[in-house]
Amino acid sequence: MKDIEDLIKNSKILVVEDSPGVVKIISEVFKDSEIDAIFVDNGREAIDMAVSELPDLILLDIHLPELDGYGVANYLKKNNKTKDTPIVLLTIESEREDIFRGFQVGAVDYITKPFYPEELVCRVKNHLKFKKAEDLLKENQTRYQGLFNCIKSGVAVYEAVNTPNGIDFVFKDINKACEKIESVKKENLIGKKVTEVFPGVREFGLFDILVRVWQTGEPNFHPISFYEDNRIIGWRENYVYKLPSGEIIAVYDDVTEQKIAERNLISAKEAAEKANKVKSEFLANMSHEIRTPLNAILGFSELLKGSVQDDRSNEYLDGISISGRSLLNLINDILDLSKIEAGKLEIAKKAVSIHAIIKEFQRLFSFKAKEKSLEYKIDIDGNLPEGLVLDEIRLRQIILNLLGNAFKFTHRGSVALRVKANNLNLENQTVELIIEVIDTGIGIREEEQNYIFEAFRQRDGQNTRRYEGSGLGLTISRRLSELMGGQIELESEFGKGSSFRVTIPCLVAKDINSIETEDENLVEEIIFEPATILLAEDAVSNRDILRGYLRNSNLTLLEATNGIEAIEHIANHDVSLVLMDVQMPIMNGYQATKLLKEKEDTKQIPIIVLTASLLNGENKEIKKISQSFLQKPISKKKLLKELSKYLPIKQEIIEPNITKTKVEFDPVTKNELRNNFLFKYNQIKRFMLNSDIEEFAIQLQTFSKKIQSKELETYAAALHNYAYNLSIEKMNKKFLELDEIFL
Repeated sequence: MKDIEDLIKNSKILVVEDSPGVVKIISEVFKDSEIDAIFVDNGREAIDMAVSELPDLILLDIHLPELDGYGVANYLKKNNKTKDTPIVLLTIESEREDIFRGFQVGAVDYITKPFYPEELVCRVKNHLKFKKAEDLLKENQTRYQGLFNCIKSGVAVYEAVNTPNGIDFVFKDINKACEKIESVKKENLIGKKVTEVFPGVREFGLFDILVRVWQTGEPNFHPISFYEDNRIIGWRENYVYKLPSGEIIAVYDDVTEQKIAERNLISAKEAAEKANKVKSEFLANMSHEIRTPLNAILGFSELLKGSVQDDRSNEYLDGISISGRSLLNLINDILDLSKIEAGKLEIAKKAVSIHAIIKEFQRLFSFKAKEKSLEYKIDIDGNLPEGLVLDEIRLRQIILNLLGNAFKFTHRGSVALRVKANNLNLENQTVELIIEVIDTGIGIREEEQNYIFEAFRQRDGQNTRRYEGSGLGLTISRRLSELMGGQIELESEFGKGSSFRVTIPCLVAKDINSIETEDENLVEEIIFEPATILLAEDAVSNRDILRGYLRNSNLTLLEATNGIEAIEHIANHDVSLVLMDVQMPIMNGYQATKLLKEKEDTKQIPIIVLTASLLNGENKEIKKISQSFLQKPISKKKLLKELSKYLPIKQEIIEPNITKTKVEFDPVTKNELRNNFLFKYNQIKRFMLNSDIEEFAIQLQTFSKKIQSKELETYAAALHNYAYNLSIEKMNKKFLELDEIFL
């Protein structure tokens, strides 16, 4: 702030004097000073000049022509523009009574004539200083009052007072925010005690803080507290200070809305968690309810395949199985997404053959490519290691989703699957696996690319019968990529095609022999040593299927429909193993298993739990109390494989090794085949594409008629039937029977 002495520089005073001699003296006094003096010699002109120039001070002679000094002073004090301007009267010593009258009309001082120039200057400067100081004070008060009333926080000013009951605090001032927060007028608070206005102030804890701050002078913070009395209900947060004047100021905020919002947020979070739990339980139940009949559909289809000889009927059974598997895939997609959202999907890494995986996808989509007349290209980087450590199941899921979409939305041109290695570091055995699926399909509009990875969102036009699907494939693929530490990138141009690029960091498998491969000798049937096993399952269809699977297994099967029946059977029979369904009436499988594992005489019995849903993490609980579990729908081979872990085997009936099968042709036919089909056979054998084998079978059929070979015609017809009906396993076996001829 500037010094007062500096502020009075360039001040302006109005001198109202009709005596030329006095005017000359005053003019000489202020001639060399920094105070500007304006002179007038009558009352009328004095009023006009004062209103227009607004001087900082007026030297006013009492006796003036026309309008005297009293009249001038009286007028100026009533005028809003000049009422605060200090007036110093110029009088003579004999006019004492006139001086008193001057004070009555608003003068602040007087100077008697004749006067000393020094006295005049000192008095004028002192009054100017008072005026400037007063102006500064008013300015600061205005600024303070503006801040005081504009601040959003409530501000209350208290003065400590002594009462018969001890110290109390009286309201000196409050701001507008305080009036609004407390719904009270300022005039109804000023002068009243805080304990009178807010009876609960002691209980709130605020009163003790006011006392402490008043006694110590140290500011204090009173955190968010709940206030409730006959006029307040809500939360407040207070900051309390002591001013040099001794007054106490409390600055506080009403955080009721914030606290209510927080409570609502907590309630909403709890409601969301409850809803999520209900959703998870619903999905688990839905999974169980859908999988139970689906298990029957797939199980009975598998049982029928072993007894139906007619090719057309087998085609129908294949159609049932394919549709059932499609429905199962849809259920798995929904459950996988729910697991991912709940953070319960675990990544299981192991050494796998990436080349073998890509080769399988080459075969899998070859028929679809031929059916839609599309070029299907596979490009594998020569630097790509044979073995990589990653989650094979989730990688397959990603590629299957991307290729499935590519073929779904491509009607001309090509689909390409490119696999390459990036940032290969053989020293650290690390590599980035890059998988690209590129198509020349319908493409994705730019605005749709922002949400194409959202759940249940489909690209434009997919919500028609032409394009089926749940809209979950890309969502799951992105989430799975991220779970494996990778990402998916999309580039697309509407009408020209799309490119999806998946990047997954992984390790190079050091020991190539550690890569797990399925045994080429597939077990068709297992005959166990005589034993009794218990099947606890409430669904009749599921019991029928499992009974059919075990018909020739040499096992005695006991059946129960709930946990209580299961425990009773075990008490009355010598049971070697239990197949226990989870969801059963009266007593469920989990409860029954837990009881059996707690009893000394039954805890050693192996229990394989049958479950239709692993969504809610029950697999972890199952592992704690059982030997293993099988997820429905259960295939015969899976069941036999699991049983063989715990029951002694008498005999395994192995399906013949597909590479050692012999086909009988006469020497002439063999020679003709070598001459005409050897090169073609070796080409097809490299990739084993369904479309190539089907075309090869048609050529063999034509050739068999040409050379009149019934054996070759029969063989070619069977091979074509398997290829046409997508019986991939049987097709591959049949095709490789020709090894005996061409090798």
